[in-house]
Amino acid sequence: MITRSDILMQGKRRLQELAISDTPYLDALVLMSHSLNMRKEKLLASLEQPIWEVDAIAYGKLITLRERGLPVAYIMKRKEFYGLEFYVDKRVLIPRPDTEVLVEAAIEACRSRETCKVLDLCTGSGCVGISIKHTLPDTTVTLSDISEDALAVASLNARNLLNCDLETVKSDLLDAIEGTFDIIVTNPPYLTNEECRDKTLKARSEPDLALRSGEDGFDHIRRIINTAYKTLEKKGILLIEGGYDQLEKTRELMIGKGYTNITILKDLAGHNRVVRGQRN
Repeated sequence: MITRSDILMQGKRRLQELAISDTPYLDALVLMSHSLNMRKEKLLASLEQPIWEVDAIAYGKLITLRERGLPVAYIMKRKEFYGLEFYVDKRVLIPRPDTEVLVEAAIEACRSRETCKVLDLCTGSGCVGISIKHTLPDTTVTLSDISEDALAVASLNARNLLNCDLETVKSDLLDAIEGTFDIIVTNPPYLTNEECRDKTLKARSEPDLALRSGEDGFDHIRRIINTAYKTLEKKGILLIEGGYDQLEKTRELMIGKGYTNITILKDLAGHNRVVRGQRN
């Protein structure tokens, strides 16, 4: 008798042998849970039960996809972020837990105002803007991205998670944005060209458009800082996520443009994650 546990351990060993994941057992468990349409807790309580051959074959196909480097989130077509379950696929970057710091900072800035108009720039899956809107329903949120594919995913997530449509704007950063905002929040591309040539990164199949930002990784950050100032209301807030080793330079760029009250916020691991600046 072949049990769920037997097949699960086979999946774990396959991922372990290829060193494809830092968490081979967890990946194997999550994929089996998804394949059997069963909560992880229920699966763990029933691992000694036999598994149907058709289920074992279906699970094996998911492990094969993971062996090829495809992230678990793309295989499952979903990723939890800020307590919400977002649809994701290869058209958008997979939301990272560290980005929740960006959401928290935006929510805090919104709560200090009677009304708040937010622009989520480089929105991707929409996880930042939608999380803000879900927490503060009276906030006006606009989602913007250069990618029509990303905006399609973000719109789908808005309808699924908010039961409404949010305004979306196709724009190369702020080029096509009209009007002004109280808060501009953005997790832009910030990897260098060299970093984007890394084979491990390429194997993840995340869109290059959402990652690459020139030779030094600052192409997008520079443009945003220079153009966001005039798109912010007076006393408006700009929040930018970046790499932990980029934020001191990002802070200096903000100072040079005339932003004030500039602070660097850390993520849960204690790494620099977000720069916050204010227009005079």
